[in-house]
Amino acid sequence: MKSNKRKLTGICLALTILFIGFSSPVQNYANIPDEIRILENDHYEIQPSLPIKIYVTSGQNEQVLSLNGNETLAEDLVEVNLGKPLKIEPKDIGEVTVEFRLFGYVPLRSMEVNIVPDRDLIPGGESIGIRSGAGEVIVTDHYFLQTQNGELSPAKEAGIKAGDSIVKVDGQKIRDIDKTSKILENTLEESSSINITVRRNNEFKKTTVESRYCNELQKKSIGLYLADSSLGVGTLTYIDKKNNTFGALGHSVSDFTNRDGSFRDGRIVNARIVDIEEGKSGKPGQKRGVFVEEDQPYGKVEKNTDFGIFGQIEDEQVDTTSVNKKSIGLIDHVDEGEAEILTVLEDDKVERFDIEIKRLMPQNSASGKGMVIEVTDEELKEETGGIIQGMSGSPIIQEDRIVGAVTHVFVNEPTKGYGIFLEWMLYEAER
Repeated sequence: MKSNKRKLTGICLALTILFIGFSSPVQNYANIPDEIRILENDHYEIQPSLPIKIYVTSGQNEQVLSLNGNETLAEDLVEVNLGKPLKIEPKDIGEVTVEFRLFGYVPLRSMEVNIVPDRDLIPGGESIGIRSGAGEVIVTDHYFLQTQNGELSPAKEAGIKAGDSIVKVDGQKIRDIDKTSKILENTLEESSSINITVRRNNEFKKTTVESRYCNELQKKSIGLYLADSSLGVGTLTYIDKKNNTFGALGHSVSDFTNRDGSFRDGRIVNARIVDIEEGKSGKPGQKRGVFVEEDQPYGKVEKNTDFGIFGQIEDEQVDTTSVNKKSIGLIDHVDEGEAEILTVLEDDKVERFDIEIKRLMPQNSASGKGMVIEVTDEELKEETGGIIQGMSGSPIIQEDRIVGAVTHVFVNEPTKGYGIFLEWMLYEAER
């Protein structure tokens, strides 16, 4: 009998603990982020809704923020009733660790607070072409010829490696794969050897390749697989004129030889959209564009990350006289509901289109999928079917702030997709 009572008591205790653990107040407290960023003229509120009092300290040697109106200095303990919102207000730019303590000395958890300068950004929306290298042709692999002496690759024997960029062929500068193929073909018709200059790790190497007759191809060849350095069309997200930097795409790009997403000497150029392939369920659509003014790059890519590509913008490429700048929108500023995106559907004309932010994903750390968005603009749905390839990086505008960028499309529901918070893009660009 006593055994049954003990079992019943244990079950009740377990259910009580389980109930408390899943209760709204405890979940609210558990969802307090490990790190937050606050604009210098803004504030941040936490609503744990726990019927207890704790003490909070900033643990800093100087006044950086106030908690519920109480200015905090080093080791100051501010009593906080967790049944009410905790309001954090910046007093200065900098980083501070806020510690939550029970009874003033039992540590519960800590939160990093980064107070950042408020500034305006130039919203993007322009289509950009992305190139790896300076308009060169990339060696992706060696092709082994079937010769009377067995299988071999003359280019490999001459020291050319996958990842090399072909700069010159027989003294002629190379800019695209079509020109390279024609020069190689014409030269090999007249000679069995060919001079090739490649760039590897920012060093130039000149070598002579002796071609061989390939029984399979029935012609002379040097045994190379080549690819153009063009990595496609995307969308510019923002320009920060304070330090002449840009952010784009909202995700990383990969070239033909760097599977980890990095690429060397990347640059962005202006692009014009010449055609749209409409997206359908199971088949994403895409923008088709052409690169223009390649001799005048729009910017140089310095960082290629999971949250976008970032780099220096060419100053003369940006006309700031007629640009409508937008404020930064951090995660705390973003709400579910109406918003807009800026993107190009034809030529180089940036247009506004209506979307709805359907769901915000709770995030205590950086992620490329911060919100679920849906295209509601009838014109955009008619032209594209929804979100298509090439829209990645299109800035999301809400309440006159840049709050994020389009990143992915739902393959089976092309009117919907993911967006990344602008906060994560700025964090990645500046760290």
